[in-house]
Amino acid sequence: MSNDRTILRPPAPRFAIRETAYARVSATKGYVEPLVVTDVVFDPGINGYLYTFSRYATPEVNTKEKLRTQLREDELITLCEALDLQITELQRELTDAENKQVSCCPTVETQPSLPAIEKRGQATVVPQPRFGFNQVVYLKDTALSVGRLEAYRIDGMYYNNNINQWVYVFYLKKTPSGGNIMVGDRDNLKRTINLEYPESELLLVCEALPLVVSFLRTALNRAVTKKAIYCPSSSGSV
Repeated sequence: MSNDRTILRPPAPRFAIRETAYARVSATKGYVEPLVVTDVVFDPGINGYLYTFSRYATPEVNTKEKLRTQLREDELITLCEALDLQITELQRELTDAENKQVSCCPTVETQPSLPAIEKRGQATVVPQPRFGFNQVVYLKDTALSVGRLEAYRIDGMYYNNNINQWVYVFYLKKTPSGGNIMVGDRDNLKRTINLEYPESELLLVCEALPLVVSFLRTALNRAVTKKAIYCPSSSGSV
């Protein structure tokens, strides 16, 4: 037991049990992440509160639904604060994507259709692959679903006659994500991850950028609308 007898009498916690708070770090990356408070603990080591969460806003929160991560009070914000940060980040990302599109792509490009299947008697004619070995390509799904450019360099390819498409292979070496490596993870870090994507799921940068710009514009408009609805007292425009 510590010999320190200093009395710490903290103020009331900012967030209540079963109240929804939002992660500051997520908002600064353009995402509004709701977290339902399940437990509040005062930590004298930091002279502040630690919060535990569930992702489910239900009256009865069972143990299985709780998230392991604890956050300090200064790492949590309200919806309106989260929206302000999200809007700022989305505007920055949109400006960057638009500038890159202007500088890299003189014309707007769209993904071409897959080549028609040709037959030579009973044989299927294999078309020329659209992409080449060592070429950098971008994932269509990432551009469409999160408004990001996710690039990979092609390490191999083969024709899949079940889907009548070229499939491209990417070898990714595992690297430590942080300073703390578990003993059981050491062998895994020596291995590579093999990813494979069909030709229809891959884009050139000037085909991916319009999708990124479209996603970010829509996301920004939604965030601004949401702020106007839930934070009517906020002043200023974005």
